[in-house]
Amino acid sequence: MRNIIALVVGGLLLAFMGWLAKEGFLAAKAYEESVKKSVKLMNPSTLAESQLKEFIKTITFGFVKNDIKQKLEKLKKEQAYLKAQATLYIEKYAIVATIFLLISFLGSWQVTTLLVSLGALLGLVSGLLTPILLIMVHKNVDYLGDIVLSFESKGILGSVEKLYNMGNYPVAFTILLFSVIIPSIKTLALLLLSIFEKQKFAQRIVNFFKHLGKWSMADVFVVSLLLVFLSTSSTDVSKAEIEIGLYFFMSYVIFSIIASITAEKMLKELN
Repeated sequence: MRNIIALVVGGLLLAFMGWLAKEGFLAAKAYEESVKKSVKLMNPSTLAESQLKEFIKTITFGFVKNDIKQKLEKLKKEQAYLKAQATLYIEKYAIVATIFLLISFLGSWQVTTLLVSLGALLGLVSGLLTPILLIMVHKNVDYLGDIVLSFESKGILGSVEKLYNMGNYPVAFTILLFSVIIPSIKTLALLLLSIFEKQKFAQRIVNFFKHLGKWSMADVFVVSLLLVFLSTSSTDVSKAEIEIGLYFFMSYVIFSIIASITAEKMLKELN
């Protein structure tokens, strides 16, 4: 009975987490698009036009409006709203994920491993697809204002591609290995383990990941390395923002560690 309750309630909570992850992803992408629109307006020619319109607005006592400035102000408000929405979704995701973990432990070790592995898979996919870092390089120019020189918003997969194209093959491969390949294999293996726990290969899987246990935080380490690497060129004219994709990936790491522990307990119970 407890297994059925855990599976049903856990499944519903997992579906809700999936919806929150989707909405958070959409809010993060919408924020990214809104910033891109601002960047297009923050170039020398457009800002020069804005300054001219502002001067005309002054001498005409506000009769002529500065539509460029109005667009930028509107976009700034839109960005504040979208960022707040993305933050709200990740906060709700964290709360629901905590409840989901507690519910998962109502069932047997097999049920717990199955549910937590599915949670890890959701966190991994969301973390890989959602932006993790936004970098903007800008400079304040006299008589023009704040000019954006470059803008990038990257997720883990996009960052690997960028590093590879830049010729940073060791860094690109390290991040690809520990943030994409190994996490994917590990999560799918744990998921299969929870379903085919009585098969002979089950113990081998657990032993394999038990040896990898000391490397569990490597996932977080390499993503931290990525963030540091991408922001090393940051100066007083650079702006770097951590996006919610990083938190989704961190949820994967937590779920993955717990799933590894419960999988080991599940096999000990069977033996």
